[in-house]
Amino acid sequence: MTKPLIRVQNIQKKYQGRSILAGPSFEIQPGTFTTLLGANGSGKSTLLRLISGAEFPDSGEVFFKDMRAQSWQIPHKRDMFYINENIQIESSLTMGEFVEKFRQFFPRWHHEFFLQMVKDRRLDMNAHYHQYSRGQKMQFNLILALAAKPEVLLLDEITSVMDVYARRYFLGLLHRFCQAGQTVVMTTNIISELQYYTSHLLLLQNGKMKLQGRLDEVRGGFVKLRFAHGSTHPLLARTDLRWAGVNGDGSENFLLKKETADQLAIEDLYIDRREITLEDIFIYHYADAEEVDHANAA
Repeated sequence: MTKPLIRVQNIQKKYQGRSILAGPSFEIQPGTFTTLLGANGSGKSTLLRLISGAEFPDSGEVFFKDMRAQSWQIPHKRDMFYINENIQIESSLTMGEFVEKFRQFFPRWHHEFFLQMVKDRRLDMNAHYHQYSRGQKMQFNLILALAAKPEVLLLDEITSVMDVYARRYFLGLLHRFCQAGQTVVMTTNIISELQYYTSHLLLLQNGKMKLQGRLDEVRGGFVKLRFAHGSTHPLLARTDLRWAGVNGDGSENFLLKKETADQLAIEDLYIDRREITLEDIFIYHYADAEEVDHANAA
């Protein structure tokens, strides 16, 4: 088995006495695109900061290539970029001038690739960073990271400030980034957009790792059912049947664990053969009222 690139072991983190992370443990393999899901306030951003070494856990450990995050040296930091929408570049230089200095710190810098991305996204290199819109700033930060060719990109809600064309462009680049053997860990509130890029899934709930694994394996653990709106089928009375969304014709989808569905011998009429989505899985695990209340409070 491939040696994990990142290992997180039983990390605990509190802010002002409130527990944010309560012991999640997991591994991330090289060359994977991992989507990190969770309700607002579930600890997604905190987890990425801990992996990046920007913060340290109260207890537990984070390893990158078998080196503790607390011990990372500068060469290792060049192998990992952490990007979020709060990043600001404070410089009196134009972005073209800034890049000429920035690129010197990254031995794998691919300048032709950088120039092509800048051209594709029509970014003005004679402008200053503060002159860019929020979406342009995020695109510029991503372009810097991709051109530097790190081993890992940690991306925290980066697409929410981009238009649909920019999202499509960069998700395509990130997909190719992983195909080339690099690794992406990404959080998002626009779950559907990562449906066709994600290979692995992490799901945080109440500061703990509720679910982890390959997306195809996670999907294989469920059966999707479809009932007409207002149906009174006996299956709908089951407490382990979870609502998963509404279709264009008004019918409703539900998820049931496959082992349970196999025991029930459900009529084929009610089996929905369409692919189980990331959004279906997210809704399934956040369906109970206690978790919804917790997410709203956060």
